[in-house]
Amino acid sequence: MVHRARDSLGIPAAPARAWRRRGRDRGRSVPLTAALSQLWQFGVLAAAALALLPLRRGIVQTLLLAGLAGLLASLLGASVPR
Repeated sequence: MVHRARDSLGIPAAPARAWRRRGRDRGRSVPLTAALSQLWQFGVLAAAALALLPLRRGIVQTLLLAGLAGLLASLLGASVPR
């Protein structure tokens, strides 16, 4: 009875789908990382990775802070790719 309930909810298949999705996302991140051209962009990327992975901050919060850091960098005179 318990196995049927889990099968109907798709719980056993969920981890497999999650792993496939992670692989797709990792495949997208490589070209995006290659597009970084300024040194300060790598600093923002490292800070975002630190916020997301070990500190477990939210994605929206991290994206907003990274955007704010980029805006601040451009206002302070950092070169911005066009």
